[in-house]
Amino acid sequence: MPRIVQQIPKLATLAAKEIEKSNPHLFFTLYKNTTLPLDLENQYINPLVQDLVNKHGKIYLANIKKRKKLIDERSSAIEEDCCYKKAITLAMVALGTGVHFGIYFILRASGVPHSTTLTFLATIPVTVIVMGCFSPCASILLSKLIARGTVPDIPSEVVDLTEVVEDIESQKNKSHLTV
Repeated sequence: MPRIVQQIPKLATLAAKEIEKSNPHLFFTLYKNTTLPLDLENQYINPLVQDLVNKHGKIYLANIKKRKKLIDERSSAIEEDCCYKKAITLAMVALGTGVHFGIYFILRASGVPHSTTLTFLATIPVTVIVMGCFSPCASILLSKLIARGTVPDIPSEVVDLTEVVEDIESQKNKSHLTV
């Protein structure tokens, strides 16, 4: 009569199966354990950790969407303010005229003929008109920049696995107390 040979499972495998049945969150405490066999880590621990990473990744992406929406709302509120639009137009005209005068003084200092500098001064109205027309584009960009500056960034979240285990344990204890 042939003998049936059955391989006896290792004690670590039996313990892992029992932990999976009773307290699967305890596997978080074994993450990156160097003495644990690799097959047990791949079978029991890594899927739990990956689920946790995916969960927190979704939370992070949702927070990014909320921040983006808040930035858009604040930006449009800033853009709709008529005082803001007039101030940006005035600032752009002043900036363009200031740059134009700066170039004029550089031309005078470098010894360019007088007729050339007078012609350059005659083009100031063109600079004012161009900067006045460009200011709506600048106001949109500047309002987005202001809105981004007022909304805080979303920090990268570092998840401590021992805290996760403690939270699960405390929730488990609370549920036992209420029953």
